[in-house]
Parts: sequence; structure tokens; C-alpha cells
Amino acid sequence: MSNLDVTIKRMKKLAKSFVNLTFPHSKGDDQDLVLLKSSEVLIDGYTVIIFFSTSDYTDHLVKTFQIYPKNHSFLPFHLVCKMAKKFLGEQHVSLLEVFSNNKKLYCWSVVTNLDEEPIENPYNSNGEKREFEKFNFQVMYPEEVNFF
Repeated sequence: MSNLDVTIKRMKKLAKSFVNLTFPHSKGDDQDLVLLKSSEVLIDGYTVIIFFSTSDYTDHLVKTFQIYPKNHSFLPFHLVCKMAKKFLGEQHVSLLEVFSNNKKLYCWSVVTNLDEEPIENPYNSNGEKREFEKFNFQVMYPEEVNFF
């Protein structure tokens, strides 16, 4: 198992253990956990910051993966998609892109049932379907997202 695979496994395990401390259970006061839910890694020559979280909405889960460059303004999209697939799989995945501090932040999410099987995203009914190198996903737009 590669170092990256070990990091991904660790981050997914931590996200599960923090689910009761994460929004909506936290009521938005879970910022102290950000350091524990994120990691700096070197991927394909790029130093990136990755973040993974799971939120429990009683009848479904929302898994969120974020990636952004440490030293650049944006990342090659093939790298971004590769990492999204590693964290979230390839079914019913959504992407939201925003700029923060002159860096492009790629926010991926998947909604699952309680058995962690991907389901249609109820929050992204207006999303635009996209494909990149046979990877299908829906784009979400910032004006349609509640960032609480």
C-alpha cells in the first residue's frame, strides 16, 4: 500500500470517528477539527492540501473531499479528478469550484445512504453534467450552495 493510500485510509477513518462532531451535529462550531481532517501531501510533483469529512443527516451521509494547491494558483484537472475518485468513487459525484486567497479550491462531494452506497444528490438538482476522461460528475455552482 502506497503512502498516499495509507493517508487516504487514515483520513476516511478519522472522518467516521468525527461524524458526531461535524455539521449538522456541531451547529457549525467544528472548525477546530479542520487540522485533524486535513493533510499536506505530494501528488504527481504538486504539494497539495487535502481535506475529507463526513456529515450525518440522519437518513443519508454527505462525504466531502477538498483539494487545493499549496504553492500554485490551480492544479491540473487530471490530478484533481484522480484524487476525487480515490476518496469518493465514481458514482453520483459533484464538484464545486471556488477561489480563495488566489487559489482554486476543488470541493467534491457524494451523498450516500446509511450503508454508504452513493445515491443521487438531493442538493444538486440543477447541476450540470460533465465528463472528464470518462469520469462523470455534476457541477454545482457557488450561488446554489449553502456554506453555513
